[in-house]
Amino acid sequence: MHKLLRTIALFAGILFYAAFTLRGQQPLWGLYWNNQSLMNPALSGFGIKSQAYIQNRAQWLGIPNGGNSIVAAYDMNESKLNGGIGANYLYDKIGAIETQAVQLNYNYQFQLKGNHQFSLGLGLNYKHMVVDFNRLLATEWPDPALPTTKTSDNAFGINAGFAYRFKGLEAGISMNNINTPKMKDIGFSFQQHSYLYARYEWEKNSKVTIIPSFIVRYGGNSISPDLNVNLKYKSKYIIGAGYRFANSFLFNGGYEIGNKFSVLACYEFKYNKPQFGPSFEFALVYKLKQEE
Repeated sequence: MHKLLRTIALFAGILFYAAFTLRGQQPLWGLYWNNQSLMNPALSGFGIKSQAYIQNRAQWLGIPNGGNSIVAAYDMNESKLNGGIGANYLYDKIGAIETQAVQLNYNYQFQLKGNHQFSLGLGLNYKHMVVDFNRLLATEWPDPALPTTKTSDNAFGINAGFAYRFKGLEAGISMNNINTPKMKDIGFSFQQHSYLYARYEWEKNSKVTIIPSFIVRYGGNSISPDLNVNLKYKSKYIIGAGYRFANSFLFNGGYEIGNKFSVLACYEFKYNKPQFGPSFEFALVYKLKQEE
């Protein structure tokens, strides 16, 4: 038992060190607690029997080609494998760059005394990127320094994560693009980026549940923390607000049917300069929880 605990502590420590020392890019989902398995493979099928979701983010609506991201995923708990498995698809387009990725997750789960649950996860993904140089603006067009065709390339990425559950608490730490996948034909590298995440469901009474959560994204020389508080009323109505430090305010709401299906929306207003306009997210989620 002590050897197992030391292994857990070592694995978590390595990822925590990576979260504050490695450079990376930062996907900025406002409804981040719905697409956990995209960020952390240890959260696929962890504390749930099955889950499916589709989520769309329209970013910076005030500028042309500000960005659009779509993720769709399915996760499930598989007792024969002693853990969880999952698959997700990500589409992301911003400006002249279009990226698609397919990821497969597996995690090993175990439980200690007192209902403390742990998960160690690994994710493998295949990325395809296309850059349309015709959409790049130059001071003098055409610019002989820039190609005028589409260029594409592929790469494989590796993600890893650790997660913990206890009663209403869910937390995890993960590192993505561990191997810094390279698109040689484009001249682009996916740098490592890391996430520290926690969420807690506090049932104040039979009608009201308060759900605080946070996520810290680290990439390059910047840290982007989000704080969010949701209130669920009668297990149906969801309303909440969040704050992305030195950047944005977020407002979200939704409706839940039978503790399984959720429809959620998030409006994000960037208050500092430069002003790119608001961002909007929409999510459909199915989640069948395990018995505590």
